[in-house]
Amino acid sequence: MSNALSIFTDFGYRAGKADTLDALGRVYQSQGKYKEAIDKHEEALIIRREIGDRAGEATSQNNLGDAYHALGNYNEAEAAHTKALKIFDDPEIGAIAGLANARNNLGVVYCSLKRYNEAEFLIQKAQKTRQKIGDLAGEADSLCNLGNIYYILGEYLTAKNSYLYAFIILRKIGHCEFQAKALNGLGDVYLATNHYENAASNYEEAWQKFHHIGNPDKAKKTRRNQADTYYKQGQYLGSNKNYQEAINAYKKAQSIFVEINDIDRARECQTQQVAVQRDEAQDYYNRGKDLQSRKQYQEAIDAYEQARSIFVEIKENQRAKECQSNQADTYCEQGQDLRSNKNYKEAINAYEQARNIFAAIGDSYRAKQSENQKVEVRRDEAHDYYTIAKDLRDRKNYQVAIATYEKARNIFVEIEDIYRAQKCQWNQADTYCEQAQDLRSNQNYQEAIDTYNKAQSIFLEINDRDRARECQSNQAETYSELGDNLRSNKKYQEAINAYKQAERIFREIGDNESTASSTGSS
Repeated sequence: MSNALSIFTDFGYRAGKADTLDALGRVYQSQGKYKEAIDKHEEALIIRREIGDRAGEATSQNNLGDAYHALGNYNEAEAAHTKALKIFDDPEIGAIAGLANARNNLGVVYCSLKRYNEAEFLIQKAQKTRQKIGDLAGEADSLCNLGNIYYILGEYLTAKNSYLYAFIILRKIGHCEFQAKALNGLGDVYLATNHYENAASNYEEAWQKFHHIGNPDKAKKTRRNQADTYYKQGQYLGSNKNYQEAINAYKKAQSIFVEINDIDRARECQTQQVAVQRDEAQDYYNRGKDLQSRKQYQEAIDAYEQARSIFVEIKENQRAKECQSNQADTYCEQGQDLRSNKNYKEAINAYEQARNIFAAIGDSYRAKQSENQKVEVRRDEAHDYYTIAKDLRDRKNYQVAIATYEKARNIFVEIEDIYRAQKCQWNQADTYCEQAQDLRSNQNYQEAIDTYNKAQSIFLEINDRDRARECQSNQAETYSELGDNLRSNKKYQEAINAYKQAERIFREIGDNESTASSTGSS
């Protein structure tokens, strides 16, 4: 294009030079180089005035107004477009397309100046003209500008329809820059109506097109719009407790802000991610409290764990410790309920979990309390076995009673309650005595003797020598009764052996009277 300028200068084709300067200005503008664009359009404007090219002058004014508008200099833009409109409106000029351009562009400036009724009136006239003369790109541009007005006024459906109709036209003719403009507008509408994914998708496509045509300013602005969309999506999702989706949205926003080198906004996204995680953790914490109050212990413990895990991730260690403390409290409550319902094994496991957690967070006092509760659960379990054993004994279910006393005794030994452990042994021995007495009454003498022997062994172990001696005496008496029985059945040798056993035992315990009786019987 620079070569074209040289050629037109050399040959004095000043109108051609002005056309080329305007074209160069439009290229600069599409690249976001607005000051360079203004310089070229002003050069073109001077030439056109010097050669009396009024239609060209109006075109340059239009181009100049566009560049001023892009820079945000709305008053200068209004002045330039007004001058262009005045020239194109002259019947002698007869530039219908130029008149439509001037109306459209002035309408855009009015929109920026918040003079929406005037803007809509001018752009609608421009759109109809462009449609009439078959200027598809111009018609689509006007539709996009009308969409901008409707969007600002909150008429989102009308705005959306304008952008969509424009995009359909532009896609058909392949106008990349105006397609990006339509897509940007659609993104704005979708964002305003909380259709975040659609908004982000349209901004993404618009960004690609601006990037393709080499307009870095608009590309960056569109990319920022996309990031803002994800950011607002994160806010919306977070407020509706869709935490993971909110975090993902903030991550997308953060990635784009880093890409466009907006470090402050990227940090803000990171802060919001942490805030969402904190909210999520607090929700889990509150849920844990509610479940705990309703005695849904395992669900409460799981909820506290979810909260704890998140608090650890965001480095809020005190809150994480608080969750652990609540977990341990919940295990204690669970243990108490299980204990009251005699689910001793599960209760012990619950208290064990509580103790481990209290120990992990350095609460040695509560850890010791939990350990003590474990002991009390075991004590309750042992007492239950003891009570069951007494009932079984009353119902003469001796062997099961003895085994049950043994279960109780083992637990009392485990928890170092020696007194109750010995009491269980004493009852075991006493139960053997009752069993032996029943066997003796039913003339099951040898079984009775063996059973008395078991009782004696236990009484000796717990140092109850009187009861041990009593068992020996009962053994001797049973041998004597066995001898009588054998004698009556003429089994003399076996009877003699039985009497001798009785005599031996009576002598061992120093019962001389019974010894004499036993000897006399033989």
